[in-house]
Amino acid sequence: MKILLKIAVWLLVFAVVLLIRFPYESVLSHAMAKLEADSGIVVNWQDAQVGLGSMKMKGLSVSIPSGSRFQADKAAVSVIKGGMKIKFTQNDPTAILKQTLNLSEAESISPSMIPPDEPGTASLRAAAPSVLSFESENLVVDTGSKSLQAIVLSGNMNIVNYEGKGVINLKVPYLKIDALPIPLQNIEIGSTVTMTPVKGKNNQIKPSKKKNVKKKNQETEAEETGTERTSFKIVNKITLFNDQATGEGIVTMITSPRGDSPSLNGEIELKTKTLGTHKVRIGGTWANPEWNLAGANQQ
Repeated sequence: MKILLKIAVWLLVFAVVLLIRFPYESVLSHAMAKLEADSGIVVNWQDAQVGLGSMKMKGLSVSIPSGSRFQADKAAVSVIKGGMKIKFTQNDPTAILKQTLNLSEAESISPSMIPPDEPGTASLRAAAPSVLSFESENLVVDTGSKSLQAIVLSGNMNIVNYEGKGVINLKVPYLKIDALPIPLQNIEIGSTVTMTPVKGKNNQIKPSKKKNVKKKNQETEAEETGTERTSFKIVNKITLFNDQATGEGIVTMITSPRGDSPSLNGEIELKTKTLGTHKVRIGGTWANPEWNLAGANQQ
């Protein structure tokens, strides 16, 4: 019995030492480089500390190819088979939302936009082969779009071999549609999303040797990614509503392999209490959408 106990103790000590000495920063740097090469998602952070079985980071910023981005106060990183998992946390999403909007728009935010005293969270899982999943709850995102501005994002997206499906719910404090004479406040938008790669050589770009420059406590390295970044067709079947309007339609986004703002094409039938029913056509880009009235029917 004493021998078994000694063996158990030594195995425990060995496991603890292995966890402490595991090269998390090196693995993380390689995983981040692969994430950026495959998807264009860039994660930067200010500080990192290695713990037992995980790595904790503070002061994060995450940029997405569409031009969207979000900040997180902290994140926990764990190594999984073939990749990594990161859980992001926003301690006070309401404060972040108000900081992103201008003063007058921030004052009009409905309390229902974010449940009180609840953090914003997101989970990003990147694993082989070509598997990426994302989940979020009450996460405040700066969309980079002059129409949507800041939103509260909840939902999920699963991508396997560059094809994805998901359900996304957005709470939009202030939606600016140039074609309408009034802004739409505190709108909720639900969307079922499908994503497929766009075929054709012109829609792919193969990076050569890429130098990944990291911030404090991250490595600087050059490596051959060997992956092709492609463009994607993202189809959003959406419904929206608030106390002023309801609407539904389909909006298609086409991303660019070079990181340009995705193009938009679609139509939404919008029913407002004061302006009747409108078919609103959407064009332009994600950053600068163009809204045009295709017809109106006063009711």
